Amino acid sequence: MADYTTLEFADASVIVRSTGRELARLEKLKGGVANSSTLAECTDGTRVVITVLDNHSWDSATSLCELTDFLIGAGIVTPPFLKFADSRELWDLHGRPVVVRPFLSGDQPMHLSAAQATRVGAALAGLHRVSPSPSMGLPSRRLPDDWRERLGVHAPHTLVSLLASASEELASLGGLPVQLIHGDLFPDNMIWTSDGVLHLLDWETASSDWGVLDLGFTIVGLSGDAPIDRTLTDAIVAGYEAAGGARPSARELAVACQYACMVLMYHRYIRHVIRYPDPSRTEHWKRLIPFVESVVH
Repeated sequence: MADYTTLEFADASVIVRSTGRELARLEKLKGGVANSSTLAECTDGTRVVITVLDNHSWDSATSLCELTDFLIGAGIVTPPFLKFADSRELWDLHGRPVVVRPFLSGDQPMHLSAAQATRVGAALAGLHRVSPSPSMGLPSRRLPDDWRERLGVHAPHTLVSLLASASEELASLGGLPVQLIHGDLFPDNMIWTSDGVLHLLDWETASSDWGVLDLGFTIVGLSGDAPIDRTLTDAIVAGYEAAGGARPSARELAVACQYACMVLMYHRYIRHVIRYPDPSRTEHWKRLIPFVESVVH
C-alpha cells in the first residue's frame, strides 16, 4: 500500500486555526491515489479540505501552488488554496507538505449528459488557450523513455505490445501545438455546483503537451473502463470546437485516445504490480483493454 498520512485532530486544529478558523469535526474523504484528504468542519459553519501531499516533494508541492494561482489568474474555474497566517499556501506537517482549500458542494456524476460533455469540451478549449510560464517547468504527459525497463522482463506481452504500438502511432503524428493540459479529467476531478458552474480539480498531472492528448485523456477518463462512448466523444469535441479549440482529425483523436489509454494502463501496472503490489489489483490494468480495442478497431 502507498504510505498515506493519518491526520490527527490536534494537528488539523493547528492547521485550520492558521487559516483563521476553529476546527469542530473531521471526516476522512474517499478517493485519491496519491494524497490524503480530510474534510474539516469549522465552528463558523464553513468547511475546508485539508490535503496532505503524500507523494509530493516540497519543490513539486510549491510548483502545484504556483500553477493553481496562475490558473485562477488566467480565469480557469478551480478552487484556490487558502493562505495560512504567514501568507504561505503550504503547511509543514511533520515534514510533509499540506494544502487547504474551500470545500465545494456539488455533483460529481459518473456519467455525463451530452450537455455536460459539451461543457467539458468547452472548458478544455479555454484551458488550452492559456500559455503557461516556461519557469513552471511542466513535464509532458507521456510514457517515460525507459518504460520497458521500468516494467521489467516479467511484464505481460500484451501490455508491452500495446504500449509499443501506441507509442509508434503517436510518433507518426508529427509535431502539434504544445498547450497547457490537465491530463486527468476523470469524473472525480470535476464538480458541478448548484449554480451550474463546472469546477476543474486536481492539477497534479497538468503538463505542457498536445491539446489533442488532453481530449484523449478526458474521453478515456469519462468512459469508465468501458469501450469508447462515441456520443460522449462527439459532444466533447463539439463543445471544444464551439469554444474555439482546433478540431482534431479523426486519426489524431483516435491516436490520442489510444495513447492516453496506454499511459493510464502503464501507471496502473506500475502502481499495483511493482510499486505497491496488491494481489486484488494486479490485473486492474486490463480493465482498460476494452477501451483501447474499441479505438484501434
